[in-house]
Amino acid sequence: MDDALGIAFAVAGGPVLLTFANAWIVWRKEKRDNSRQDRVASKAAETAALLIASNKNIASKVSEVADTAADVADKAAVSAADAARTAIDSARAIQTIHILVNSTLTAALAAERDRTRETIQALRRITESAAEGHAANPVDAARLGELISREAELTAQLNDRAVQQKAVDEQQKPRK
Repeated sequence: MDDALGIAFAVAGGPVLLTFANAWIVWRKEKRDNSRQDRVASKAAETAALLIASNKNIASKVSEVADTAADVADKAAVSAADAARTAIDSARAIQTIHILVNSTLTAALAAERDRTRETIQALRRITESAAEGHAANPVDAARLGELISREAELTAQLNDRAVQQKAVDEQQKPRK
């Protein structure tokens, strides 16, 4: 009788332990993802600060150009060239921010897809165990179907983002 009770506890406790192990793995991955995202956000904040400083610089240059244009045409031309360089620098800074935000979103989608895949694997093991004669859990089977659909959606979104990024990269290439 004691052996039967021990086996019953082992069979019933397996899915619980699997759930806790899966939750711990997801928590660790989220912690690493959050840390990476914090670093990316910090870089984006630094870039934004540079952009603000650059915009202030542009405003200052434009004001200088307006003041000196009436006095000396040569100085106006030099100031306009400086303003153009600053505008180009600003455009580059904006592009950098776009890339950082885009890569962060792509990383978040990839992380969600990976967590979904891990959960799918765990639920498949549970439903396979049920197919081998253990009590089946209809909630697990339904959740498995939902997760498989979500994983397909995430994969499609990531594929679309890769195509869009390739197009942006092609536009950024220097023209000959």
